[in-house]
Amino acid sequence: MVRSLPDGFRSALVPLQLAFVPLEPTARHVFQMDLATAAPTGQRIAIWRGEHSNDSTVLDVDSRLRQLVLAVREPRRRFHHAIPKPSNADQPGAIDRLLDSGSRLARVTAESWVLESSTDGLDRRYLVGFDDDHLFIAHVAWGDRVRDAHEALKPSVVRDADLRKSGGVMRQGEWFFIPARPQERLHILRHPQAVHHDVELEPGARPHVVAEWTEQGDVEFARGLVTHADHRTVTLPAWHRVAKNAAIVEEPLPGLTWVD
Repeated sequence: MVRSLPDGFRSALVPLQLAFVPLEPTARHVFQMDLATAAPTGQRIAIWRGEHSNDSTVLDVDSRLRQLVLAVREPRRRFHHAIPKPSNADQPGAIDRLLDSGSRLARVTAESWVLESSTDGLDRRYLVGFDDDHLFIAHVAWGDRVRDAHEALKPSVVRDADLRKSGGVMRQGEWFFIPARPQERLHILRHPQAVHHDVELEPGARPHVVAEWTEQGDVEFARGLVTHADHRTVTLPAWHRVAKNAAIVEEPLPGLTWVD
């Protein structure tokens, strides 16, 4: 059932703030969404709808999980977006990423780069709601239902593992943990010097930290406790392959600064 934003978020028990001003002032015509926190209401989803021609509706609600699927339909349009100015050492890589994303550097200020980018003009889907006790937003490739959006977030290695043995995969936030195969466990056993302790799975302000970590080629493995400030601790009693979810990374769209 298609619902308006206020009705859909209310049914899903997900707090919503419809912004009165754009989250990114230089891109007021573009749909924008982010996590916002302010006393006394706490964390909520903040949305700026942008131009009247933008369409944002709730397609499905799961009140038990406190999650919903949000559809955003927006014509292709160009916009400007300011990002913090990279350090001199990081600028070459930042320029390469801009080219890959189809953006260009419009101008430079003392503190920021102002980018010129464009929306993709596609019909987008977002899974929005609570994971454990904190809010998240994930852009998914497909799925009009909450359960389908969950499937869209699974990388192929997780779907394959589910087919082999249902319930064997564990998850914390955006990370999946798939039981290692016998030959992978044997390789780890033969190379104990390659095992490291208390490793961040990905650099960031709020990283997921694993008690034991190693890799084979470009595949990561973890064992023991997996901790994160916003998620329940996961215990991996044996070695598990590590895989990140298949959420679409949106860069540099304005307002989409969150990372689950």
